[in-house]
Amino acid sequence: MKFCIKCNQELGAHIYGLHEQCFSDWFLISMHQKFKNINPQKNSISSSYSKIQQKKDTFFHGRYKKFSATLNEVDYILKVQETKYPDLPYMEYTCNRIATLLSLAVAPYKFIEFQERPTFVTRNFMQDYTGTLNHIYKFLPKGEKHHNCKQIAKVIMTETKNLNEVIKFVKMCLFDAFIGNNDRHGRNIGLIASSKKTLLSPMYDNPSYFGTEEENVLGADLNLSGSVWTSKSKEPRIKDYVEEFIQMGFTKICLEFKKKVLTQFPKIKKEVEQSYISEKRKTHFLLFLQKKIKEFENVK
Repeated sequence: MKFCIKCNQELGAHIYGLHEQCFSDWFLISMHQKFKNINPQKNSISSSYSKIQQKKDTFFHGRYKKFSATLNEVDYILKVQETKYPDLPYMEYTCNRIATLLSLAVAPYKFIEFQERPTFVTRNFMQDYTGTLNHIYKFLPKGEKHHNCKQIAKVIMTETKNLNEVIKFVKMCLFDAFIGNNDRHGRNIGLIASSKKTLLSPMYDNPSYFGTEEENVLGADLNLSGSVWTSKSKEPRIKDYVEEFIQMGFTKICLEFKKKVLTQFPKIKKEVEQSYISEKRKTHFLLFLQKKIKEFENVK
C-alpha cells in the first residue's frame, strides 16, 4: 500500500499502513498503541445451517484469514487478504463505504495493513450492546426455501415488534441486489436480544461477489442474484425484490431507496474509482453497478 487509505496521501513513516496521526484519529487512540490479544479464528459453518446454502459455495467470510484482536480495550475482527482473493478486503471496504453513502447501518469498519497484508477491520459491534446475537437461521424452519423475504420479515417483526427493524431488512436486500452480494445467509443476518428489546443487528459481511470472481470471468455479462428468495424467484434481482416488498406494503421504502441510490450514485462511482480495487475488477464492478442503476430507474 503506497498511500494511506484514510487520507489518500503518500506514506512515509506509518503504522498498520496508515500515517501515525491517521491511525490515531481513525481509531481514537494514542499513536503508539498496537493490536493485542491476537487470536486466529476458524471459518466454519454449522451442520444445522449447511443445508440452507447447499446450492451456493460463496461464504466470503470463509475466504479470509481472520483474527480477533483488541486495541485500547476495544474488540475487533481482522479480515486479512488471502493470496487467492487479493481484492476481497478492498472490495468489502468499498462496499461498506457505499452502504454508508446510502445511510445504511453497518458494523463500524476501517482498513489497515496487518502482517504486511491489506486487512479489512470491523469493530465487534456486540460490545456496544447489552444482549445476545442470535443468527436468523435459528428462527427459520430447515431448508433453503424458508430463507425468503416474507419468512425472514415475519421473524424480525415477531421478535422485535418494531416495523423499523423490518424496514432495515428490506433495505439490506435492496442493497445486496445493487452491489451483487449473493452471500446474505442465515449467519450474517442477526437479531440482538436483551431483556428489554430485540433489534436487527447492523449489517455485516457485505462484499460484492466481484471481490472473489476469477479474473478470466470478469468480462462476462454477470447478472448476479440475491440469496434471499422472493415468492416468485429463487434468483431475485432488484425488480423481484421491489415487487415482493411492494406486495408486503413497503412501496414508500422501495421508492425512497431508489431515490437515494440514484442521487448518491455519482459519489458511489467516485468511491469505486478511487478505491484500491484492481483496475480490471473495478471496471467490471462499475459496469455492474451501472446496470443496476438502470434497473432502479425502471422501478415505478
